[in-house]
Amino acid sequence: MPQTFSQRGFPALAAMLVGSLLTLGLPPSSAFAAPELPSPAEISAAEEDTAAAAELVTEIEGILENASADLQDAQVEAMKSQGAYIDALAELDERQSAAQRLSALALQAEQTYRTASTELGQLAGDIYRAGGIMPNSSLLSFAQDPGSIMYQASTVEGMAASRSRTVNQAETAAKSLESLQADARHAEQAATDAAEAAEQAGAATESAMATAAGLVEEKQAERETLVAQLAQLRDTTAALEEQRIAGLEQERREEELARVLAASAEAAAAAAPAPRSAAPLAAAPTLVPPAQNTPQAPAPAPAPVTERPTIPAPRPTTPAPAPAPAPVAPRPAPAPAPAPVVPRPAPAPAPAPAPAPVPAPAPAPAPAPEPAPAPAPPATNTGGVAAAVSYARARVGAPYFYQWGGNGPRGYDCSGLVQQAFASGGISLPRTASAQFHAARTHVPLSQAQFGDLVFWGEGAGIWHVAIYVGNNTVVNALNPKQGILEVNLANMSGMGALNPLAARF
Repeated sequence: MPQTFSQRGFPALAAMLVGSLLTLGLPPSSAFAAPELPSPAEISAAEEDTAAAAELVTEIEGILENASADLQDAQVEAMKSQGAYIDALAELDERQSAAQRLSALALQAEQTYRTASTELGQLAGDIYRAGGIMPNSSLLSFAQDPGSIMYQASTVEGMAASRSRTVNQAETAAKSLESLQADARHAEQAATDAAEAAEQAGAATESAMATAAGLVEEKQAERETLVAQLAQLRDTTAALEEQRIAGLEQERREEELARVLAASAEAAAAAAPAPRSAAPLAAAPTLVPPAQNTPQAPAPAPAPVTERPTIPAPRPTTPAPAPAPAPVAPRPAPAPAPAPVVPRPAPAPAPAPAPAPVPAPAPAPAPAPEPAPAPAPPATNTGGVAAAVSYARARVGAPYFYQWGGNGPRGYDCSGLVQQAFASGGISLPRTASAQFHAARTHVPLSQAQFGDLVFWGEGAGIWHVAIYVGNNTVVNALNPKQGILEVNLANMSGMGALNPLAARF
């Protein structure tokens, strides 16, 4: 019996999913251990020494930068875990649907098998009662007329065919029932495995989110202490130092986003076909007449063959006048002879119509440089994309909900929001972020993202977050349970380094 989809695909898929869950564990707590902060005595001593104060300011700023990086790492791990949980729930839903479908098919096959078994039993009873021969075969009496005999023979032949068909149907029903029951068992086991994987993913997500939330509180307390120390060392206020540090952090985030966008543009340029030089085009054989392929320099006077002068056609009704006779010198003869009459020349035959003058060739334009690669096509369903963006923006502030169906209306996870938003515009998308990336009509460099494109975090099968681009490096997305759905600049989101260099366009 050939393997079913559950036998072929699910064990490897389940192993991959469970393996990914194990690798999604956050770094050990020591990786996020609180750094050793400068003591009040060190701060007081550094105040008396300008060089020491500057060194300590640099150290504190480094601690704050590392704390921000640790916090972003924890938030990214939580988002990855949420993405794995969403994928696990989608897989569970698919496996449960497959199990229900195959169970229903197995039930139908069982009913067919029972019907075939009943018919087979009736046939066996008829054969037994007939003494091992086909029923009504005794009716074939050669005393009857030939027409009756042929009729009864055809009846017996039909009954034999019916018996063969009944047996074949019973055998086919038995094999079908066995195959479908096996498929149903495998599908039910696959659904059970998917449920266990989803449960593990949910537990990992809860743990990751709790770790990230705890780290936020911890790092915030450290930050307040460090900012106060900076204010003391720099002889300013804590509010001014907080503003200065926040400005430095914002600059770093914007620089990182600019680096990601530049890298996506460079990758797109490297993938584009190299422009061809004009020289090979000029040397290539031409398929047009030479008169239409001349360079742009001023052309010399056209040759007679190229442009012959127009010959005026003679008038056929009025012949040309005869030339006057040459004067004759007088002779001493007694009577002058009459002047010889010179015959008129015959009119010249009408020349063949002159061909139309060949127009002066237009100078061929100089070869244009190879055009730059055409930009990616805009969205074909602009109305649907606009409706999707409006749908998502209307839900800014709604809760993020990733447990058991975050696709509205109570709440949304990242891919659930995208799916429902585009569905409102008549565009059908898959359920998960990874599937949405691969279902796109086209992909464009992130630096060329347009209104309504989708932006992703992660690559390949490891895509774990999606957002809707609304212009000016801003996206709408369902971020996390604490922040819900919000419109935010990409520079202010965690996981900048995990931004996919391609945006999806539908």
